[in-house]
Amino acid sequence: MAGKISVHNKSIIALFLVTLLFATPIFSQGVATNYRRGRRAGIRQGAANASIMWVIPGFCCGCFGVGAAYLWSQTVPAGRLVGRSPGYVRGYTFGYKKAKRERETIYAVAGCIIGNIAGYSYYYLY
Repeated sequence: MAGKISVHNKSIIALFLVTLLFATPIFSQGVATNYRRGRRAGIRQGAANASIMWVIPGFCCGCFGVGAAYLWSQTVPAGRLVGRSPGYVRGYTFGYKKAKRERETIYAVAGCIIGNIAGYSYYYLY
């Protein structure tokens, strides 16, 4: 009977499938590690590259300056991503944009607060 699989062969196939089931997370660790490594590097660079010039729109335009700082599209420097894995690139891009947006929004909020204090001071003093 050529169509039947023996019990011995079934047990070997089952053992192989169980081994694959437990080995899959080990093989996929590299992708997650690259993503996390890229995200950490992106957060560091995004925070370092944030422009303090967002204080000016916050000072002059108030809430609109804060909204512009939050909605402005951040560009990721491509030179740091050449030759990196796709997981690293995804993590770096996410971390860079997130950190830069947060830092620039904080700068704009600081400008908005300073502008409001200056405006109210001028109003009440004169």
